[in-house]
Amino acid sequence: MEVKADAIAGHALSQSSGNPAEVFVDHFGAGGPAAVEVLRAADPAAPVLWATFATTLNEVLRIAVMEASVHLLDLQHALGQPPEVPPDALAVTVRLLAEVAPAVEFIEAATGRAKTMPLPVIR
Repeated sequence: MEVKADAIAGHALSQSSGNPAEVFVDHFGAGGPAAVEVLRAADPAAPVLWATFATTLNEVLRIAVMEASVHLLDLQHALGQPPEVPPDALAVTVRLLAEVAPAVEFIEAATGRAKTMPLPVIR
């Protein structure tokens, strides 16, 4: 069985093959800021279909910040760099992870009262 991370990496490689670096510079340098402006103007309570359920734009954005923060940490670790994530992004990520962990188990683990750790809860 293929690990989800392997499938995602394979998809990224297939999407990137044959494209010059300028395509990605434009995608992230021009398209990214334009998309951010559209999202800033959008209603955060607007419904959004996400995977197999509906949620709000605000929740999708919180998940995106968490994903970006986690992968930035992955990249920095892989490059031997110290962790450097914007403090607001770290705060969003910590809150989201705390919200999805089982409450009692998370509290007991965070306060040194548990023999097991409820994390990781997201893969």
